[in-house]
Amino acid sequence: MSGEPSTGGEQRISSDEETIRTWATEHDVVPVRFEGSSGERFELIPESEIGADRQRVDWETFATELDAKDELVVEYGSDRDRPLAVLEREDAMAQAGLDDAEFEERLITGETVTTQVEETAVVETVVHEEATVESELVGEDVTDETVVDVRLADRECTSCDLVTDETPAAADRFDRGRYEAATRDEAGIARGEGAQIEGDDVPYGADLDVRETWTVTRRVVDEYTVESRVTGVDVSEDEAVRGQDVDVEGLHRSIVEEGLVELDGAPDDVLAQCEIESEFEEDDRIRTQFERERTVEDEVVDRLHLHAAITDGEYGDLEILETRDVSETGTMAGEGRGRIGDDEVGKRVVDATGDDVGEVTAVESDGSVVYVDPHQGITDRIMSTLGWGDDDDESYPIRTEHVERITDDRIVLKEEEQLVRS
Repeated sequence: MSGEPSTGGEQRISSDEETIRTWATEHDVVPVRFEGSSGERFELIPESEIGADRQRVDWETFATELDAKDELVVEYGSDRDRPLAVLEREDAMAQAGLDDAEFEERLITGETVTTQVEETAVVETVVHEEATVESELVGEDVTDETVVDVRLADRECTSCDLVTDETPAAADRFDRGRYEAATRDEAGIARGEGAQIEGDDVPYGADLDVRETWTVTRRVVDEYTVESRVTGVDVSEDEAVRGQDVDVEGLHRSIVEEGLVELDGAPDDVLAQCEIESEFEEDDRIRTQFERERTVEDEVVDRLHLHAAITDGEYGDLEILETRDVSETGTMAGEGRGRIGDDEVGKRVVDATGDDVGEVTAVESDGSVVYVDPHQGITDRIMSTLGWGDDDDESYPIRTEHVERITDDRIVLKEEEQLVRS
């Protein structure tokens, strides 16, 4: 331990409890303890200056600790801000200018050692403990980020929609040969026998929604910048304390303990993990950078919407599920068609695309022809396809071979290409 510098004059050194208590009463100071960088410390200060970091102790404890630590008290005089200081024995000896044996003998006999100091004899080497340092986090950045591993954890198709090519000739793609083979088979099944399907012959595509889950491992380097400023030092006006006199390691620890850098773990672990650099700047400012490398793992969900074209395939079995007898007097042959009779009068007639052609006004007795009152918006192209003229007839004939199907409320014509061939 070392004391305050002296500017000359008489100073006294003693280890005697009664002598020290007398000096303390003269200068109105009391013993206190505090935590320094090297452990527990003691000093004598005015009671009014005891702060949260100082704890008052009784004289018996103070004397016991001084003896255990082999420390002494120096009395500089009332002209000093700190008239009493606690010194290590070696510093006290050097300050008194006495050899070890003489100094020890005078103290053992209870004598107060008095010396004359003309120049500064001792410099407070731990004065940084009396400094007030304010720190502030001024920067937080990710300085580097590298992907080190990528793994596919899961993949699933969440939906698949069949996209149909609705062209007029789609019905022509029905494999009539395989169908007829099935009608001749007792089980009603025609085998595909591995026959290949060319992609160009398939009027289908697919839309798929795919959900992929990935695990991505990244190496991340974080950098925290803390700016510290020495705001007050408890020394005389000789400006003995500069920024470089600050206990840098203690500053680093205090920054971590105060939580200025948001790093998980105990202070010792954080300090061991980080690369730390401090730089002293003007106006008693210290700039400290904490750099830490860490590894993180992200769980990533990637959603894709895919459009697929059919390139090839092969036939499976074609199976006739049910055969129904739909023949009836006056009906038309063909799937989905009912008999055309007088009860069809009043129904709408539409083309294959659903556009209005007109309304049924009459039906031939044999059901072979229906007469239609044309819709006002019917196009010349449909008129021509049906063989209707441009005169002002109230109704026009439609032959049954032009009819694709009959529903409860309408008669649907074949596709235009089939009307032309009919």
